[in-house]
Amino acid sequence: MLSVAAMLDSLRESPEVDGELVETLDRLIYQPEQRVELLALRVRAALQNNQHLDAAKYMLKLSDVVTMEPASKDAANRIVSDVARQCSLDAWLAARSAELANHMNESDRASVDQWFSDAFAEKLHSPNNLLWQLIRQFGSLEASDLIRNELSSRLEKDQEWLRAYSLQLGNRYATPEQLETLPTQRLFHLAKIHSLSGYAKDALQMIALLRERTDGPDAELLDQIEEATLPLVKTRKWPDTAKVKWEPRPSRMRATMALNQQVSETTILAGQEFQGWRLVSEGAFALALRNPQGYPRGIPLDLENRQRDMGQNEAMIAGGVMIVVTPNALVAVDLHRLDSQANESVLWRHSLSSDDSPLLKRRSNPTRFGDQVFQYLINGASARNLVPTFDLGPILGDRVLALQGGELMSLDLLTQETQWRNSDAPTSGVVLSDGNEVAVVSDSEKRIVFFNLHDGEKLRETAWEHGQIWSSIGEHVLSYLPTGTSREYEIRLFNPFTNKVKLSKRANEANRTNENIPASYGRLVGGRYLTLLDTEGNAAIWDLISAKEISSVTLPAYPDLIGLHAMVLEDKCFLLPMRRPQPSDVPPTSQLHTRQGNDHETTNAIFAISLNDGKSLWQKEFDEPWGCTIHQPDATPVVLLTRGRSIFPNPRVRTRTLDFMALDVDDGHKVNSVMGKDVPSHTNELETQTKLPPGQDLMIVDIGIEKLQLNFDPADDVDDESDVESEASQIGEAIDRS
Repeated sequence: MLSVAAMLDSLRESPEVDGELVETLDRLIYQPEQRVELLALRVRAALQNNQHLDAAKYMLKLSDVVTMEPASKDAANRIVSDVARQCSLDAWLAARSAELANHMNESDRASVDQWFSDAFAEKLHSPNNLLWQLIRQFGSLEASDLIRNELSSRLEKDQEWLRAYSLQLGNRYATPEQLETLPTQRLFHLAKIHSLSGYAKDALQMIALLRERTDGPDAELLDQIEEATLPLVKTRKWPDTAKVKWEPRPSRMRATMALNQQVSETTILAGQEFQGWRLVSEGAFALALRNPQGYPRGIPLDLENRQRDMGQNEAMIAGGVMIVVTPNALVAVDLHRLDSQANESVLWRHSLSSDDSPLLKRRSNPTRFGDQVFQYLINGASARNLVPTFDLGPILGDRVLALQGGELMSLDLLTQETQWRNSDAPTSGVVLSDGNEVAVVSDSEKRIVFFNLHDGEKLRETAWEHGQIWSSIGEHVLSYLPTGTSREYEIRLFNPFTNKVKLSKRANEANRTNENIPASYGRLVGGRYLTLLDTEGNAAIWDLISAKEISSVTLPAYPDLIGLHAMVLEDKCFLLPMRRPQPSDVPPTSQLHTRQGNDHETTNAIFAISLNDGKSLWQKEFDEPWGCTIHQPDATPVVLLTRGRSIFPNPRVRTRTLDFMALDVDDGHKVNSVMGKDVPSHTNELETQTKLPPGQDLMIVDIGIEKLQLNFDPADDVDDESDVESEASQIGEAIDRS
């Protein structure tokens, strides 16, 4: 008689998984991993033959074996025939249940749902970890709502807000577009979770979506939740003017001890509550999250204390979770706990190398439009045409996707467990997902490879025909390719899952000459917004997540435009154009300084555009350029501008002055300014670091070792130092004018 292993081998190669051989095997098998393999074969055969009820029965039996026999997990590799892929049994079952949900006809659906409902009803008193496992396996089926509702009630009672959020959102984003596809009951649970956890903006957004649904909750119930939520939304009305108080300069010892705030690239993929928050390093905090008022919330992670080069880190926020990429690890942070339980806010740390040594190095490459594209290169890669890269893909409600040098992986959002990995992915590229599939887009290999979201199975491959990748987020990839006309490119926002170009625009490349020629400049802001401005004054803003053109306006034409920077503050986008300096026949006796590092940039004007309706709000053009810190706190009532001036009474002596100006974010009027403030001759700092103390009409601004206050409270008796020009500044400007 054949051994059980031989019989399984024979059955695996047979197109028919049924009959006497199966019955014999069912009696003989006593090892859990062999029973897992037999049940998996029967599930696959039933699905192929459209025997949906049989498939449901075998899937439930398989789930029972996996749950009760931990040793059965070793069988995962036996039921996945692809040598490039590894996946957990939970992930394999999740893929089969999604397949079942998508392919059932209506005549089978009722009986299958009833079968699952009866089985799940018997398990409702099981511990949380078992209910979680069932959700991971069968979350695509409507019947799983029975378990989801029970588990959600427990999590809400225990105030486990992130777990409750993950449970209801599942394999979706928390964007308005994907929330619209969420079943009403789950959307209602999410609204309650956000309201109870204090995420008022997200709760109100979901209540608005629920009001549009015919099967939504009673309007009275939504009114009650909204009434309880509205007081949590904090809005401040700032006065139109402010007094400036320049504080005494600190001692040399205090000045040398000061640690500047370093800002990392932070992308908000989904959610309203953490718009404007940024990953920073400041003082004692090697890693911190800066809130819209400018104050850092420390992230307790000892291993990162030595990594203060924030240019090597980046972060992505989705709902109530943040994933930080460092040179040697991924770090997941529960933002619900960052305030009240900071020591427990780190969910997990996933090392990217076997010995925890730094693996990644962040490098930039220029685009045709003056922007910089950042990539993580993998250290130690052998010299070859295709350099392996790391890319953090989307954060869904239940998982994190990433590409590491040709290996695509899916990590459980809450536990970091590897759900699946597939080494048959491009060596470099960007990772996208629509909630059903994963796509890796590689411009270096000129291909797009699609994978099953649930178990990592490679599905298909198509050609990439859209040029050079600029950026990617969510479901979309931004790229540009030559049109055939000299210096002209087409910028495209492409969705590989629908194979559609969602947005496109033709634009001339940036001007790299000393002459005035037609040119366009583009900047990505927060990983989400593309801003464009050309020499004719045509400006555009795209939302890369929703694939919508927010704005297309005409601004003053600058034939001498040589650059563009931009920043977003709450619901406004600020374009900061830079023009070519005008030559002068008179040798200057003073120098104007407007730029410092990569965070304080030169601008000759400011154009404010609404992100709500795309209209131009206000504009301000300057006779002389200013410098603007492009990472100002989101809640600031003013845009701060600074510039320095070096004056040389004789070649060996330099005096230094500082100009400061604050413009109202709403209408652009000048709130206050200080011109020609004397500062030490060795002072070179221009970048502003701002904090807004809670409950006060006050701004505290640091410019290097200089510190000043903007006091908006008219009742405070503060000496105003605005528009005071130093004697040295007056002399320097008089000489320049002559």
